[in-house]
Amino acid sequence: MNGASHLQESDSHPLHLCPVCLRKLQFSIEFDIISRYGQLLSFYQRVGFDMDERWIGNRLEWISDDQVDRRTGDKVTAPSELSD
Repeated sequence: MNGASHLQESDSHPLHLCPVCLRKLQFSIEFDIISRYGQLLSFYQRVGFDMDERWIGNRLEWISDDQVDRRTGDKVTAPSELSD
């Protein structure tokens, strides 16, 4: 997950996991991603991490609301709404 060989390389990586690594982590330790992103949003607001605050805010909005594909205008079905 976002491995690095030295501090400069580590500092150049984003703070956030890619969707695949995030899902692996969520599966292995069973946390609520919406709750976690809400906590991160509060932290980023408190410490003034403006870019990270926008990023996490966008992700939180994406996963917690009904979405529309910006290219087609079609509703995107959240995974929890998919039938088995």
